[in-house]
Amino acid sequence: MSAEDLASQAYTAYAAGKFTEAIALYMKSYESSSVAASLLNVAMIYDHNLHEREAASEYYRRYLRAPDADSDRVKKVNERLIALKRETEEASQSGAAAPPAAAPMPGASASAAPPPATGAPAAKTAPTSSSNGIRTAGLVTGAIGILSLGTSGVLSLVARNKNSDADAYCTGNVCSDQRGVDLAHQAGNTATVATVTFVSGLALLGTGVVLYVISSGKKDAPQGASLSVAPAVGPTASGVNFFGRF
Repeated sequence: MSAEDLASQAYTAYAAGKFTEAIALYMKSYESSSVAASLLNVAMIYDHNLHEREAASEYYRRYLRAPDADSDRVKKVNERLIALKRETEEASQSGAAAPPAAAPMPGASASAAPPPATGAPAAKTAPTSSSNGIRTAGLVTGAIGILSLGTSGVLSLVARNKNSDADAYCTGNVCSDQRGVDLAHQAGNTATVATVTFVSGLALLGTGVVLYVISSGKKDAPQGASLSVAPAVGPTASGVNFFGRF
């Protein structure tokens, strides 16, 4: 079962009030993918639903140490850790009983105890629902881009065939017969459509790749590389020029 499926099941369990089951599933998802958001949700459940300050603090700290921790949430997690420490000290000074311990996680062994450091988005928010949507959009957009590139290839072949036919009537840019002029124009028009389709396909494919990368938790798309495409169309010739920077 994939990490995304496990995270989805965890949210379903959370929504049904099965908090310890949700924690177990989030941890399985984390073990499979090492995505810090799972630790984040575990901390929030311990904190706001099970009121386990010590366990919540451990997972918050583990989140802070995770390489993919969201920089926008780090400050809030640190603030919450300070608040939890203050609450624990106040409870100790007032002699208040510690909140009841959470029930054991289903199927979890003693070695699966909360590791040090974590932070998570609000437990009420499914951490994978938005990423799933972005990933699906990326796959669909990329697929359309690939289809457009294939269509461009077919149109380019048609344009080359018409250009070859025009060569029988034309020398350079001079055609001795109207049929050659017509074929040259048809070749040029088809090449233009092929180029536009090709550029659109590249744009769609690139967008799909970016969306897929974002859905995988990578915030920065690759930088420093670019590809420019320009049509090359004439009365008896057609094609595409590429200009790259890598």
